[in-house]
Amino acid sequence: ALTFRGHINLGDAELVAATGSIVLDATTDASLSDLQLEALESIRVEEGATVAVRSTASLRAPMLTVAGDVRTPGGQIQLDSGPEGQTVVAGLLDATQHNRSGAGGQIVGLGSAGAITGTAHLDASGFSGGGSVYVGGGKGGVDPLYHNARHNDVLAGATIRADALSHGQGGTII
Repeated sequence: ALTFRGHINLGDAELVAATGSIVLDATTDASLSDLQLEALESIRVEEGATVAVRSTASLRAPMLTVAGDVRTPGGQIQLDSGPEGQTVVAGLLDATQHNRSGAGGQIVGLGSAGAITGTAHLDASGFSGGGSVYVGGGKGGVDPLYHNARHNDVLAGATIRADALSHGQGGTII
């Protein structure tokens, strides 16, 4: 297992764990453009940890748990536990764009089973239009870009947003 604690600066990084698990109990440098984490077993973003990047945060493992924060202003957050895996979100997934010329980003949470707990907040809102949030698959279960969950729970207290914050149209939540 790889465990990161404290403050980490990986530059524009791709980290692939050849075996085992990745645990993030750290804050990443917000100057990162992209971050891709892959593990054969699991990835866990601990409560209190913050993954902050400018463009894309991609986490892939058969078991994904996000109890902390993942932030990409107007960018993409991709959580994919595969067609047989489990994705659990209990923290913040924030792809909000506050820039006056920007629409919201994209949040994609995929896996065979998923849970958005009552403490989770997913936000792809944008100043000039909402972004998109896909939880458990694509529109109507027929979008070939997204594998569909067999079971997905969104618990009371969770928030999912893709609002236009100033003007424009709201986004898409599926």
